Amino acid sequence: MTGGVSAANNPSEGSDAANPVVPESVTSTEGEEEIAEEKPMSIYQLGMNLEDMTEKIIQRMGFSTERRQRLADKYGVKHEIDILATRGSRLRAVECKNYDPSRAVGIKELRDFHTKLTSLKIKDALFVTNTVYSSESEKFAVSNNINCWDGDQLKERFFSMTLGRLGSGQQTTLDLSLPVAATYQEVSKLELANPGLAKIIAALILHPYYRFEWKLDIVRFDPARGKHSIHASGVFIVDALDGEIINPKESITRKLGGLFKTSEEKQAKREEKQITEDLTTIRPERKYDVYQTSEYFVSRLKPTVRTESAQRSVIEQVIDDTKREDSYDVRTRHGEDSRNFFVIAKAHEVQIRKAQLIYVPKWTLDIESGQVTYMRKVLAASKTVLVDTISQCPRHFTIKDIQLVKKQTVALCELCGAAFCKDHISLVDGKYYCDEHNPNEPEADQSANEEKDDGVTSKAEESLSKVKSKFGSFFK
Repeated sequence: MTGGVSAANNPSEGSDAANPVVPESVTSTEGEEEIAEEKPMSIYQLGMNLEDMTEKIIQRMGFSTERRQRLADKYGVKHEIDILATRGSRLRAVECKNYDPSRAVGIKELRDFHTKLTSLKIKDALFVTNTVYSSESEKFAVSNNINCWDGDQLKERFFSMTLGRLGSGQQTTLDLSLPVAATYQEVSKLELANPGLAKIIAALILHPYYRFEWKLDIVRFDPARGKHSIHASGVFIVDALDGEIINPKESITRKLGGLFKTSEEKQAKREEKQITEDLTTIRPERKYDVYQTSEYFVSRLKPTVRTESAQRSVIEQVIDDTKREDSYDVRTRHGEDSRNFFVIAKAHEVQIRKAQLIYVPKWTLDIESGQVTYMRKVLAASKTVLVDTISQCPRHFTIKDIQLVKKQTVALCELCGAAFCKDHISLVDGKYYCDEHNPNEPEADQSANEEKDDGVTSKAEESLSKVKSKFGSFFK
């Protein structure tokens, strides 16, 4: 992957100069592509059933699928699976939850899904939602080997599987792109004693974002001829797939309100914050070449939102973020009286100083081991790891959402394929086995295992109670 020489700006159809709310000095958007039709692609705007969308992705991954399957456990109790996917000997159960955008998936939904899969003895689990997950549910999913796709991942996977995918050996040239600093060899490396047991399916997703630099300088006079001015500038990043501004500027009120945001709201913004930082601090390269190889596939996601539409959203956001209420004094027959005066910019006063369409490369890896699938997601320009479910042992995760300890995984179980730390996996005759499948350990019946688990939980709860009693105010 190499960067190329600079290219002259190409005026786009419907150039910025033709837009009445844009200063004439802005004549084109760097890196702009022709967009045949404006289609913001959130799941709701797609009008597509979540299960339909998920099934299409899984089928493109090589699975055969069946919908709404009712499977019986060993007691004859039937459990419904939204999508049952098979590929060779691999069996994957998929749960889909289509929620209102304001709602996050909580731990109850993950627990119910896990209980269902435990009864059916299905190891490969995937939970899909159009929204986000609470931090508590994410931790529960990791500790129980449940893969989670949120709305953004679902959108990226859908486009990468159905549109814009390069053929073997093909090359694509991007007008503007953040460079791929993290190579495939780096992101696919497994720090395990037996990485050969795992199969890695990797994709380099090229996701387009608009970057707008804006400035506002206005002066207003109240009825008493008092002067009120606003001088502000900044950068807004817009997702070119759905038109969402991923870094709305926060007012003082919003910042204070951020102290009381729920964990799922903060969690949902983690990737957006890092992408914003990357697009602000890393210089994009012009005429950047990306190649498809036999190790991974490349998918170039073309923008579905026009520059003009994204720009209007930015201008509206600037107006909303900068408006304020001032006051001024007037003399009345009863003395002086204070009155309110609103300072609000007009659309044509917002200057878009620079507009760019920049691709952000993202590595997405599915790591299949035995009947378990792990995920890893990395922003290729900054090498920021966003998701890595294979690196931490699930037996050392959380108790009641309190992070106690993290332990690095060291090997994969020869039989089930799950990754564990040195405390929960053993080397027997040159092969690694987890506690459950260790051939040197006598098999325990189900009730004994449950009793053991209850004992471990009780001890953990007891330890946590002691910590809370000592540092009670910290846990309030």
